[in-house]
Amino acid sequence: MTADAASERIATAMLARRVQVIWELSAKGLSDGRTEYTNSVVSHPTEEFLTFIASHGVSFEQASHDRQLASGDHNSRETPLFAESIARAARANARSARSAETPTAVAA
Repeated sequence: MTADAASERIATAMLARRVQVIWELSAKGLSDGRTEYTNSVVSHPTEEFLTFIASHGVSFEQASHDRQLASGDHNSRETPLFAESIARAARANARSARSAETPTAVAA
């Protein structure tokens, strides 16, 4: 079996293995009225994960490399979608705030 085939098989089976994931989302207002959105994901292997990959002949370096590629691909597709979702919510909130500030006519 090639390293690529082994890594693909392991990547599928790894879904059932434990990895500690820290996912951080942040938004920072910019001076031009735009917002900078950052999506950061850091994964740490557990002993279970390390034992699992070793038992399948995959080095930590290879598993880490493959995980980085998969995570980078996922984030490159998902981050813009998260950002647009946040932007839609911000626009809706801004419209609601403006509507709440607009005085309503009262019939005499």
